[in-house]
Amino acid sequence: MPVRPVRPRPPARPAADVDAPRPPRRSDTPGRTNGRDGFVDGARTDTTPRTTRVTGPFAELAKKGEFQGFVKTKSGVEVFVSVKLGKNPGVNRPVVMLDGIAARYERNTGFENLVKQKDQSIISIYLPGQGETLAKDFAAGGRSVRNDIQQEDQAKAVIEVLDALGVKEPVGVAGLSYGGAIAAQAEKMFPDRFNKVMLVAPFVESQGKSSPYYGMMNNPWNPWGASMYRSATKSTLERLFPNVPTVLQPHRGAFHEGLFRLTMGLEDFELDDTVKGMEDVHFLVVPQDSASSPEGNKAAFKGARTGSFTMAPRSEAGNHDLVRANGSLVASWIADVMAGRVKAERPN
Repeated sequence: MPVRPVRPRPPARPAADVDAPRPPRRSDTPGRTNGRDGFVDGARTDTTPRTTRVTGPFAELAKKGEFQGFVKTKSGVEVFVSVKLGKNPGVNRPVVMLDGIAARYERNTGFENLVKQKDQSIISIYLPGQGETLAKDFAAGGRSVRNDIQQEDQAKAVIEVLDALGVKEPVGVAGLSYGGAIAAQAEKMFPDRFNKVMLVAPFVESQGKSSPYYGMMNNPWNPWGASMYRSATKSTLERLFPNVPTVLQPHRGAFHEGLFRLTMGLEDFELDDTVKGMEDVHFLVVPQDSASSPEGNKAAFKGARTGSFTMAPRSEAGNHDLVRANGSLVASWIADVMAGRVKAERPN
């Protein structure tokens, strides 16, 4: 598939992800229920009668109805989840959406509706270290950010959420930026649980490796190297993300600690190794994206067994956070991939 040429990549930055920050805005506050159906602190948002007969491989999810709230996983972690259902939800294969590193529910409501309008069910998962999930954990002591959050643990969290929702059949998984790395890792670890992987401007590898501090971290003659590198990374993230989301404002320091732990957890991640040999992996890449190198994405795609590579229009050049820049484009692309209108072919 032809790919438009792009200009050389600007110098890398030591942050693992640079989703463009947005000023905090008032979000829809999820309601509260008595915890029925295994959910806690959540609410159904549709009006489908619960006696309606629903059949199909995703009937259990469909019967629960649309939902925004916390799901308690097998590991005991309460993860914030939003479910929007397309037509015929019992047979409508859902797509799991994993947002960028600064994910929270208030960012995604509009995008979820765009996907639903394509008659596609969507399950948005806000992972440990992100948004509402981090806020709830921080209120209980902040256990999730006491250590770096590894991509393997995030992939397991995705599976445990699907299990809690009663979703056992393979689903699609899509991820933006940081979420793209986790989507790829989830497919690598649990290939039987996913039928398509969609990576939107995904995290390719640690940009911090181009920093002079990275060499200090691995220098055995410099006992302070690791501390210096981590301190530099954290201060960079604080500059890149100055606006604390509304949901995390009551928890001082939580937002940037979450960004830091998520970033450091991906220090050894490399997309080309992760997607190597993968089937049905699809890339949507942004021209001139310094945070998700088009060249790095193309190299990773060449290692896949089958998939597709799509370059966003030139008008989107530099818009790394493509879900917010052009949500209609991403929603249409996801729906087309899930419906098989984007063919998975062998890379050239």
